[in-house]
Amino acid sequence: MIKELHRLPDSRVEIEIVGSAVELKTQFTAELAEVSKSVKVTGFRPGKAPAAKALAQIGRERIESGALDRLVSHLYYEAIQEKKFVPVGTPTVDVTKYSAVSDDSTEAEVVTFTATVDVLPEVDVTGYEKISLKSSAAETVGDEELAKVTDYLRKQRAILKETTPTTELNTGMWTDIAFHGSVDGVERADMQSEHHPMVQGEGQLIPGFEEQLEGMVAGGEKTFTVTFPADYHAKELSSKQAEFRIKVHEIKEVILPELDDEFSKQFGHESKLELLAAIKSSLIEEKAQEFKRKKEEEVLDQLLALAKLELPKTLVEQEIDRVFVDATKRLSQVPGQWERYLEQTGKTPDELKEESRAQAERNVRSGLILGKLIQLEKITDSDKAGQEVLDRILERASR
Repeated sequence: MIKELHRLPDSRVEIEIVGSAVELKTQFTAELAEVSKSVKVTGFRPGKAPAAKALAQIGRERIESGALDRLVSHLYYEAIQEKKFVPVGTPTVDVTKYSAVSDDSTEAEVVTFTATVDVLPEVDVTGYEKISLKSSAAETVGDEELAKVTDYLRKQRAILKETTPTTELNTGMWTDIAFHGSVDGVERADMQSEHHPMVQGEGQLIPGFEEQLEGMVAGGEKTFTVTFPADYHAKELSSKQAEFRIKVHEIKEVILPELDDEFSKQFGHESKLELLAAIKSSLIEEKAQEFKRKKEEEVLDQLLALAKLELPKTLVEQEIDRVFVDATKRLSQVPGQWERYLEQTGKTPDELKEESRAQAERNVRSGLILGKLIQLEKITDSDKAGQEVLDRILERASR
């Protein structure tokens, strides 16, 4: 029976619950019967000994402990169901009163305990039907975007042509170089490569590096300094000056195929026009999907601002752990990559987890809001319910 109920911040409840002697005796009997199944009593088959003999063999203290656990669990779930709470995580239980009972005891309160647990919050989304978005349309596909794709396809089919020993490296040429970099006079393993193939001018390396290669010939060597950008991903190298020793192994000319009907057939199209049409169609679809994604984010932003709810800390911590585990799994697919990432960022795993808190809170809040909207919209397809409710609201908001 619930004696008191306190609502705590962050969608947390504390319930004080009492159990009677009758309820405790019921659980005592059930615990004794369960434990007796695996206890050997001389002269009897397992589970067939009289209760008194089994209890003497097992010990009253053990059965009383198990009976108390059973009663606490039973009363806790009864209380949760009575109040229609949906618990999040495992409750913290504190037994404040316990009295062992005799066979003839009928006391109303022999067990008192408090159970504290996070629960799913009430979500108020009043007014969500009136959300609206500014009218707009997905971006069109221009010639420049088409050219980027066709250039990429041509580079995939490019031929490398040998050059003379005196050929100077210029933009658009292929080269294979070796480089050794150091910062503050100390060489770094992550700034070295014996063979690094690249196309000059494509901006693979840090700003200022490729400019130093212009005009070099195969076999040439050079030492120079460049400065890492202020927003470089490895924070310990941000704005640092580095010295590089480089050697050019090879230089080759890149011969791109003509964009014609024969080239298009390599990609399953009979003509250049067919290929361009297919590329344009694909780009239009990509832009439409990106346009929809942005509109969904706008809707979510408005829902997040509109909704009123408390955020259970347990759900946030679970989401932080999920995001962190996904990130470590992804980086750990390449041996040593996770360790290098920690070194480059200069942060501990706990610091990285804490950085994801804001996003985790947004994820949890969004999920709870969509869950409430699924109920209000009476959507029953559990697999696609989240997307369906978002589509409905997006359609109404775009009118």
